Amino acid sequence: MSNIINPYRFAAGGAVAEYVNATGGTTHEVGNDRYHVFIYGEGDDFEITSAGNGSGSNTIDYQICGGGGGGGGDTSNIGGGGGAGGVRNVTDVAAAVESVTVYAGSGGSPYTTGGYSSITSTSLGTVTVLGGGRGSFGSTAAGDGGCGGGGATTNNSGGSGTGTGAGGAGGDGYSWDAGMEFAAGGGGGGRDGAGDDADVGGGTGGDGGDGTTALYSPDGPIAGGGGGGVGKGSGFSGGYAAGSGGSGGGGAGASTYNGNGGNGSANTGGGGGGAGRARLYPGYASGYGGNGGSGVVIFKYQFEE
Repeated sequence: MSNIINPYRFAAGGAVAEYVNATGGTTHEVGNDRYHVFIYGEGDDFEITSAGNGSGSNTIDYQICGGGGGGGGDTSNIGGGGGAGGVRNVTDVAAAVESVTVYAGSGGSPYTTGGYSSITSTSLGTVTVLGGGRGSFGSTAAGDGGCGGGGATTNNSGGSGTGTGAGGAGGDGYSWDAGMEFAAGGGGGGRDGAGDDADVGGGTGGDGGDGTTALYSPDGPIAGGGGGGVGKGSGFSGGYAAGSGGSGGGGAGASTYNGNGGNGSANTGGGGGGAGRARLYPGYASGYGGNGGSGVVIFKYQFEE
């Protein structure tokens, strides 16, 4: 019997079609595309074992998302929402056989900036994306980061998005009014939108800014900002609602007496929600801000015809 040659391996000019191949992380295949997802704590490299060619495939796309910032709040102050991690998208980079060092950043603990995410590569480049800024509380200012943290009371201005892949600024908070009856935190910035300012008239914390489309995520977008927390006095009769987390894993702000902010979702870089506070004399209480969600690094390439 004569040998049978697969015609799909050859281009019109007769060249053998070769495809990018690699190992590392958690792999997912959708059609003829393969995704490698790296999350915080894995300690794995992206090993490119075949660079492919122009007759098959020879490029790689990737997305780097930093860890989300922690929401503000420390048991004595309401907090602004944490900013989301920055997100850098790169497409159609020529592949080469090599080992790519990958690091996905941690989410920030309460009122702490999120960890950076990075890759180090000869062919794909060396790229570092910052984690999200911390949410403000008390006299502690909101942090700058991949996306800015939300402001709160004494320091009520939101932080800025900065660095490679930076997103939106954090929203401004609202200091206690003259009667000490209401205060609120601003929302943390998201990759595709700024955090909202606290709504004084409506008695609500600022919503977190919206995130962005993930290169691979069956659960939806990534990098949403955390919502701002709220505080109230004994006579306040307004709406008293905390800010919602932004789409893409942002944690909700706390609206209950001494409530804790919601955590950002793991592996999305979402910001943590700000803490809530009750100012009911003769005592008062507050919760903690939520933790930011850990970052993620994703690679994509065509692996077959």
